[in-house]
Amino acid sequence: LTHYEASDFNEMAPQYGHAPAHAVEFLSWHGGCPEHGPILHGEAVAMGMAVSAEVAYLMGICSKQVVEDHYRVIEAVNLPSCVPAEMDLDKIIAKLAYDKHTLSGKPTMGLLRSLGDMYEINGTYGQEIDPELLRRAFKINMARGQTITNPLK
Repeated sequence: LTHYEASDFNEMAPQYGHAPAHAVEFLSWHGGCPEHGPILHGEAVAMGMAVSAEVAYLMGICSKQVVEDHYRVIEAVNLPSCVPAEMDLDKIIAKLAYDKHTLSGKPTMGLLRSLGDMYEINGTYGQEIDPELLRRAFKINMARGQTITNPLK
């Protein structure tokens, strides 16, 4: 990691998708996903990356094609791209309050303009995300999962 003190890039880049992932992963291990059971960390991060792409699209940071590229790449490597619809969205959003990157009630997430290109404002890569916008992104992702034959393998 380079220039660690000068920028939050080295924190936000490796944490891409992790804020939504940690909430989903934790809840799945504590009965929040009875149909599928516990979701492994890598599976949750894949889902979190897709949710993060939905957030970036809703914020006007990336194109719909970038969102579709996320789903395509995640599914090509046989990882789940969608949070199971059976999970309680209110509990997911509430759990995000405990993420180490949540400040003043808003999760801070790294977002992509395109694959491999992190969005930044004035050298800051972590963006505070309105919880209601994040809720919308989760809803879009979860609804998409209902159209996939077996979203969680």
